Amino acid sequence: MSGFTKYDCPQINGKNMKKVLVNGISGFVGQHCAAELLKKGYAVRGSVRSLSRTDEVINGIKKEIDPKGN
Repeated sequence: MSGFTKYDCPQINGKNMKKVLVNGISGFVGQHCAAELLKKGYAVRGSVRSLSRTDEVINGIKKEIDPKGN
């Protein structure tokens, strides 16, 4: 995925976050794993086969982390 979002910033409150690469993040299992890792404070990067799915993946993970969209 290109760029950083507020969910995958490598530092939060000055602390370095552990980094994880999720292969196949556009799949069902990959998205759920990424969301759980982000909730636990990991910096997550994901690989997608098609860059056209990047926004779909980011929005799906955001929706799982914050269903109300706050």
